[in-house]
Amino acid sequence: ISFLGQVLDMMPDKIDLHMKLAEIYTIGGRREQAVTHLDMLANKLVDEDKNEQAIEVVEAIIKLNPSNLSEYQKALIQLRAR
Repeated sequence: ISFLGQVLDMMPDKIDLHMKLAEIYTIGGRREQAVTHLDMLANKLVDEDKNEQAIEVVEAIIKLNPSNLSEYQKALIQLRAR
């Protein structure tokens, strides 16, 4: 996890690496940390007007079944409406 974090510090725009880190968090039983990481990524993508990629990230968050699932479902609808 720390190595992947260091790589992401050098290449923060590599979405696939962010997704891999979230997957590793999930496998390690750190689902909430995965959701938090993906949430920050989704917000960054929205800010950069990368809506298609943001949609993919929000869909990945929804698959993790976070405690505030309905908020992510609403966000997904809003992103798709753009």
